Amino acid sequence: MTVLSIAPQPGEPLAAWFSPERRLPFGREQRFECASFGDRVSGHHWLPERPPAGLVLAVHDLERSARDAALLEAARVWLRAGWACAAIDLPLHGERYNAKLSRRAVAAAASDRSADRALWDGLLAQALRDLARALDALASQRELPPVVGVAFGGAAPIALAHASLDPRVRRVSALGAPRPIPQELAALAAKPLAWISRADDLSLAP
Repeated sequence: MTVLSIAPQPGEPLAAWFSPERRLPFGREQRFECASFGDRVSGHHWLPERPPAGLVLAVHDLERSARDAALLEAARVWLRAGWACAAIDLPLHGERYNAKLSRRAVAAAASDRSADRALWDGLLAQALRDLARALDALASQRELPPVVGVAFGGAAPIALAHASLDPRVRRVSALGAPRPIPQELAALAAKPLAWISRADDLSLAP
């Protein structure tokens, strides 16, 4: 398995970009981008009207995107509760989709075939750096409130690995039915993974 790290590429500028804020019924939304290991990471940031109680770093389900309907509905729940939320398109997902590699990389998560398994390992390694760089970008704009990670479905291993490596993430939860976590990721986990069934289960608060 690829060595996992959230360290940025030496000398790479963050090059953070934020769009103007758009008004929502319960808060504000803006798009943002940043650089991560030679790739351009796109994401969305939702903010409540009052200073946020915390920031949910949401990790969309595999084969979905940061604009997935389930994630957007959960973000509305968190906004109404006074939480900020941020989500990025994972590597080979959303605006970063690749017709040749995306489906193979996701399918390889459960495969032992060496060539395709390397695709999944690469996706995982890049995703961890991307999530850390997304937090760097958000922190460059305003002070970060307490951060919790929430994964949707099959993204639980990604959120767990990131939370275990990034001290800014205080705890991590997975939204949906429990799924197996790869043994090598479970072994390195420095923080427990809690399973929740509803977005309004705010027991995930730090």
